[in-house]
Amino acid sequence: MIVINTRPAGRREPLTQALEQAGHTVLELPLLTLQPLPVDVNAITATMQAQDIVVVVSPMAAGKMLEALQFRLVLSRFRWIAVGAGTARLLRQAGLCVSCPALETSEGLLALPHFQALPSRIRPAVWVMRGRGGRRLLSDELTAQGWPVHSIEWYERQCPQWQWDAVANQIEQADVLLISSGESWQNWLSLTADHQNVAPKRILALGERVCQLIDNHFALTKTDARIQPEPRCQIYRIDDLQPDTVLQALAAFC
Repeated sequence: MIVINTRPAGRREPLTQALEQAGHTVLELPLLTLQPLPVDVNAITATMQAQDIVVVVSPMAAGKMLEALQFRLVLSRFRWIAVGAGTARLLRQAGLCVSCPALETSEGLLALPHFQALPSRIRPAVWVMRGRGGRRLLSDELTAQGWPVHSIEWYERQCPQWQWDAVANQIEQADVLLISSGESWQNWLSLTADHQNVAPKRILALGERVCQLIDNHFALTKTDARIQPEPRCQIYRIDDLQPDTVLQALAAFC
């Protein structure tokens, strides 16, 4: 199959390699670009306490955080959670003991034992190491449950700019589109807004929330008389972005 890998540079390479080794053709069209942000490291080191929970949502956040903090704090005294195997791998390489949810989404994180049935008076602070605006569901839900939450933004995500003439033919030939976040999907819609019926008829979406977002879009385009109806996509949910998981999902399309 021809697969559009929309992951950012620095995150897409292992998946691309695995797909190509399995005989698929991969088009790398990132839907997010990542730009570092300044962080007040002194404020963080003065505030973090032993046994706080640190949630790291991406390899980019892990790399920037380790670069800034690993020689200023004893990082092993915190309880670490990673969203995704790639993030967990970076933290473990730094010598940290890391938990990682089977479902690599905010919902999967909230289901971890760390956040279950602990009296509010003894709840540690939760530090969410993320990009600007990322994992709002996680932070909002923990705050609503009475957890003290600190969100540290290490980078910002931006919508890339495509030269449409250079990518249109590739997109039209693709069989499968990979969407890993709600923001990626919104960027896809923005980038393709002036080009009808370019989306592949099969979409791999990470997690139930992103699946529902995509499903809702196609439902709305069918019912809004002002918008040209789009052909119905086949949406397949994946719970992580490991190459074996994606390959298994592609096999289901064959």
